[in-house]
Amino acid sequence: MPGVEISTKRSSYVARELRTSMIEGRTREIFHARAVTSPGASLMLVGLGLALPLYLASAMFLQGGLATFVFLAVLAGVMAVFARALTAHYPHPRLGLCNVVTFFRAALVCFLFGMLFAPGVSGWLVFAIATVAFSLDGIDGWLARRAGLVSVVGARFDMETDAALAAVLSLWLLVSDTTGAEILVLGFTRYAFVLVSYVLPALKGSLLPSWRRKAICVVQIAALILLVCPLTPNAAIPAITLGATALLLWSFAVDTMWLLRQASSHEQGAGRRPSSSGIVRLSPGGRQVMRVVLAAVILHLVLILPHHPGGLAGSTLARFPLELPVLLLLLLALGRSWATLPLRVAVTAALLGLTVFKLADLAMFSALARAFNPLADLALAEAGYRLLIGAIGPVLAVLALLGAIIALGCLGLAVWWATGIWANAAPASPRWQAAVGGAACLAGGLAVADVGDRIERWDLPYNTPGAARSTVMAIDKLQTARATLRDLQAFEAAAASDPFAGTPGLLDLIDRDVIVVFLESYGRTSLDNPLYADLHRPTLAEGQVRLEALGLSTASGILSSPTRGGQSWLAHASFANGVWVNSDTRYRAALASERQTLFHLAANAGFETAAVMPQITLDWPESSRMGFRTVLAADDLGYEGLNFNWVTMPDQFTYAALDRILRQQGRSKKAFIQVATGSSHAPWVPVPTLVPWDRIEDGAIFNDMATAGDTPQAVWRDRDRVRAQYRLAVDYALQAILSYAEKHGDEPPLLVVMGDHQAAGFVAQDDRPDVPIHVIGPAHLVDRTMAWGLSPGLIPPKDAPVIAMDRMRDLFLSAFSSVSPRRQAAK
Repeated sequence: MPGVEISTKRSSYVARELRTSMIEGRTREIFHARAVTSPGASLMLVGLGLALPLYLASAMFLQGGLATFVFLAVLAGVMAVFARALTAHYPHPRLGLCNVVTFFRAALVCFLFGMLFAPGVSGWLVFAIATVAFSLDGIDGWLARRAGLVSVVGARFDMETDAALAAVLSLWLLVSDTTGAEILVLGFTRYAFVLVSYVLPALKGSLLPSWRRKAICVVQIAALILLVCPLTPNAAIPAITLGATALLLWSFAVDTMWLLRQASSHEQGAGRRPSSSGIVRLSPGGRQVMRVVLAAVILHLVLILPHHPGGLAGSTLARFPLELPVLLLLLLALGRSWATLPLRVAVTAALLGLTVFKLADLAMFSALARAFNPLADLALAEAGYRLLIGAIGPVLAVLALLGAIIALGCLGLAVWWATGIWANAAPASPRWQAAVGGAACLAGGLAVADVGDRIERWDLPYNTPGAARSTVMAIDKLQTARATLRDLQAFEAAAASDPFAGTPGLLDLIDRDVIVVFLESYGRTSLDNPLYADLHRPTLAEGQVRLEALGLSTASGILSSPTRGGQSWLAHASFANGVWVNSDTRYRAALASERQTLFHLAANAGFETAAVMPQITLDWPESSRMGFRTVLAADDLGYEGLNFNWVTMPDQFTYAALDRILRQQGRSKKAFIQVATGSSHAPWVPVPTLVPWDRIEDGAIFNDMATAGDTPQAVWRDRDRVRAQYRLAVDYALQAILSYAEKHGDEPPLLVVMGDHQAAGFVAQDDRPDVPIHVIGPAHLVDRTMAWGLSPGLIPPKDAPVIAMDRMRDLFLSAFSSVSPRRQAAK
């Protein structure tokens, strides 16, 4: 019945409300209402909610022990102090997301402090956490203003978190030997100021808000994070430290002088409020001037960012970018008109894009000694990320990537803000806009004149007061893209014309297996740089003596590689295709072309072709275009031992697996094999040692070696240690291949051993792209290679001719074939 139904519903509702009221009443009796609803109690609940993930993070990254204890103890103390302050002085009834964000920032700082007590902490992890903590600064204040929860307690806690972040970063820079003790000035000046205030009570006075103070705080922490970044060159560290420290000390000096004046005068000034930046507070117009200056400084810094490591010096700050007056005058000329929005969007996008290209150039010059090619090098992003994962682990790699994205986002917001400040600073006067527009045209003409002079379109009879380097770089990137497209077309034409295509009788003079070995990062620096030559030359000389005692012949020379510091596949492709493959675009073109590689032609000549690639851990579909009938990647070689960080297995195991799988007794075909080794690949930690060949088995014998020594994170903080590890790794690679040649002294294959490229510039300390080549085998085959320009022995003379690597395919075919292309054509 409807009435009964309504009555039943009403009774259920009343009963439910009564139960709820009783539960709430009992809860208030137990927790006394304020303990549950107060912001301090809410913060404690937030801390308890974060306890488990923070503990797991500490166990993962701090490896437990003292570091975890310090982190959790300091975090508990910070949480208790903040909760007490909120309970006693917070004027709002709820905690708010703003204070949760501030507490999370404080937790990150506590985590960084705990890392000071953990061994082998990655600089990338410190950089990523510090970047996140710094990027969240300002968000908590914005949230507080948006929610109406602004408070002195929240502002004070935010300020103390910034100060603690600076102090912890300076300590980390000190203990990691990145800088000297002078860095403590940048991190502990505020705490020194507080200590001095107990001696001079006048310094305990209140300071009014100051844009100058906020801006320099941003510069201070940004400088510390930049110093923490592993990519920051050592040459730039003194300039960054000195510049940020000078600004910080100046700011504290201004505040100190003002506080002392106030204490001595005991006067406020009639009708005038004191300011923390001088005798009187800045007027609204004065504050606007400060904003305009800061906005111009932001645009200036973005424009002068160098794209080459050589430009990372203090003198760069004094450069005057000619694009700056053009941008500022255009913004003033357009003012608040409809055209300002698209201009600001274009300027922000352009400067952000230029910054990305400059950072890419810095990375490429540091690693590969060349500029970034916007068309050819895009595919390197994935390879670089995989290498980063191998060096520091997937979690740190994700954090580093996240930090980089956040930093770029903050830069974009800063540029957008700066352009808005200048656009809004313009008076609404047509005459003013016309005058400023004319000045913008003049400034633009001067910038165009400088650009034309720098790209050699004309010669200026005078020196301009600055330089439009960013514009020149942008034009260079466009020209590089166009040249890459033209180069690609020329490459395809060259690849289509092959003098050996269809020639019978190739490689008929070879009566045994051929093994082409690329030794990773083995460059000419091993022969000429005393840091490496005093170890590598004796290894080669002793190996030559042992090989000659077995009746083997040797010959050596120098090749010019198409790459430096990385991209081994470009060297492999140049050697195999007989065309110069010096970019990823040309590499893709080589794969797409119908040109036959040395391995295609060897397969046509009756060889069983194979590639042994121990560093290939993913699908490698490109191999189907390279002429290999068998491809042995890491999982195919049977290695059951531990990885050597990014290196999957020692070279000695690779050679043993090659024999076991590809060179069994009773084969009907000769083998033609390419091997790309891995033990001398970065990070060169740890370095294995040779073991008896008959004890290798599944590779478990190498496990103790794989866990020995320091971590890559510890070694790569010091470039001298990196070079020392590279020295040992290349020596092991040489010992392994020489030992393999000795092992087969009775029935030797024809071994062609060469480096793929020089190591990164700071490691090789040699700008040449040259790599050694060694040929080891029976005399009747090795003697044929002398026509290439090689010399007897394993150490080439210093005046050895340099052979371009793309010539090697045709030289090899000509040396070991009874019929040359010309003879075939004559017949």
